[in-house]
Amino acid sequence: MQRRGNSAVPELEPAGIDTLVTGELREEWFNFAQERRLNLYLCGHYATEVHAVCALAAELAKRFRLPWEFIGTDNPL
Repeated sequence: MQRRGNSAVPELEPAGIDTLVTGELREEWFNFAQERRLNLYLCGHYATEVHAVCALAAELAKRFRLPWEFIGTDNPL
């Protein structure tokens, strides 16, 4: 399956998939998934993007010999 997030939801059941982990979804897809008893893990954009940002920062810091620091927030999204 090549789709992500909102566009993936209607393709889960036909593909034999019962679980989706993503940043967020529009409300209508949440309701669609509930009606079909699909498992959704809506982790929020902040939480799902932090790891990529830190990996990129670490790579750039190593390559260019720069210090870096990630300052997290309590963003609930």
